[in-house]
Amino acid sequence: MISEAASYKKPVTVSEMLARSEKLALARPDDSDEDRAAILGTIAELSDASGDSGKSAELLERALALVSHSRDSELRTRLTCHHAERIAELGQLDAATRAVTHELDNSRLDHWNRSECLNARSLIAERAGDAQGG
Repeated sequence: MISEAASYKKPVTVSEMLARSEKLALARPDDSDEDRAAILGTIAELSDASGDSGKSAELLERALALVSHSRDSELRTRLTCHHAERIAELGQLDAATRAVTHELDNSRLDHWNRSECLNARSLIAERAGDAQGG
């Protein structure tokens, strides 16, 4: 999808390529909501890596809306914990902490997502100045 977004004759910036990728992801009618959410999550990670935490948080919110009623709890958890990291960077520490804590309270959480959410909690605690991880 990102290669499709970059296949233009003139040079494009990373931001332009990610914006085009987002439009392509949302325009694919044959993809499931879960597939679109996963693609938006990947684009969100790339947006964050390029320094745009605000856009990353926005994309993750859209992805979470797509999976709000999905049976794919693992995808929803992954997106939730990544979203929590992004909103913590934007100063929403309480909301980020609540979201991660809610996910970690799930006794059926798989090991991969538990480690991802614990990492998110650690990053949020560090941002909050809580060396003990709250």
